[in-house]
This record gives sequence, C-alpha cells and structure tokens, in this order.
Amino acid sequence: MSTPVCPKCKVEMVHCLSKHGLFWACRNFPRCDITHGAHQDTGEPLGIPADKATRQQRSLAHKLFDRLWHGKQSIMSRHNSYLFMQKALKLTEEQAHIGMLDIEQCLSLIKAVRMLRKERKKNHGYKEHTKNKCRRHRKLGREI
Repeated sequence: MSTPVCPKCKVEMVHCLSKHGLFWACRNFPRCDITHGAHQDTGEPLGIPADKATRQQRSLAHKLFDRLWHGKQSIMSRHNSYLFMQKALKLTEEQAHIGMLDIEQCLSLIKAVRMLRKERKKNHGYKEHTKNKCRRHRKLGREI
C-alpha cells in the first residue's frame, strides 16, 4: 500500500480513525488540515488529499451530483451521470471521481448539474423532472 504525502507539508500522512471510519491525515494534523479518504476494508488511499475548503466543495458537489442518478429526483442512470461529469469537466474515466476534484472543478460540476436540472425543468414543464413523474418517458419505458 502506498502512503500518501501531504501536499502542503510534504510529509507522509498517517492512518487515523474517526466516528466515520478510517482516513489519512497529515502528521501535523490538526495544525495542518489536509486529510484523505481511506478504503474502509483495505485502508488504501481514495482520491487526492485535500484541505477543509476543498472537502466542503467536494461534499456539496457529491450531494448534488448523486441526485442525478439516485433517489426520487434522479434523471439518469449512474453510468450516464459519470459520462455527464466526464463531458462537463473534460475528464477521462479514471479522473471522473469527486474525490479527485479540486475546488474549481467542484464549482464547475455544481454549475453544470444545476444547469442540466434547469434545462430539464424547462423542457418538461415540471418543477422537477423525474423518470417516475414524466409520463412521456414512463410510456416509452426509457431513461433520459
């Protein structure tokens, strides 16, 4: 397993345990706020280490992005959602993970998701278009 390095302090990060599970933190934590997700079974690093501001933007981007494919307001499949992210941010399949995005990319994704929802709302005349509520798509039996 490779040990991540704090991009700010340039020191190896250490495994930590919180109420949410394993994560990586800078050896200078909490003075340095760089942390990094860890796979809960293997401890492998997930994504790219980030400061608090980046983690907050990733969290917001994830919340809005997941609504594209998950829950009552979903408007496309998970696969198509990730294809949308790749196209909107000009990313490869390997790069299209929210844990790898910087603040600017998160803001771009948030904007793209909001624009897509606004466009769908306008085109279908619903407050929020969903696969379940749209008679046209339900009748055709297809995802959008």
